[in-house]
Amino acid sequence: MIELEPSEALTQVVFVHDYIQLVFHGLTLSLYGTISVVSKDEQLERASSGFCDRLVGLIGQRATAATDLPENELNLRFESGVSIQVRAGDGPETWELHRAGLIVVGR
Repeated sequence: MIELEPSEALTQVVFVHDYIQLVFHGLTLSLYGTISVVSKDEQLERASSGFCDRLVGLIGQRATAATDLPENELNLRFESGVSIQVRAGDGPETWELHRAGLIVVGR
């Protein structure tokens, strides 16, 4: 289960070869699965034009809800209403959370 404090705004989006890291104050969330950015108007996949811009546009916003679903999915909702959805990929983990003294892995 992911627990985010309401005061933790997104400070960085890091694009690594085959995964993405979302950095909040004191917390790093690595996303390894299939990632989509979803708003009321559109759904962008990683290969979609505008995907990276939409993710970076979330910097400064707070995550208002994080739901780890039983279907090996993660839904991270931001105060603007935009969500990041992560579905299980081919690897052993879908996401990984690092906070000082704590590591949580989701599959």
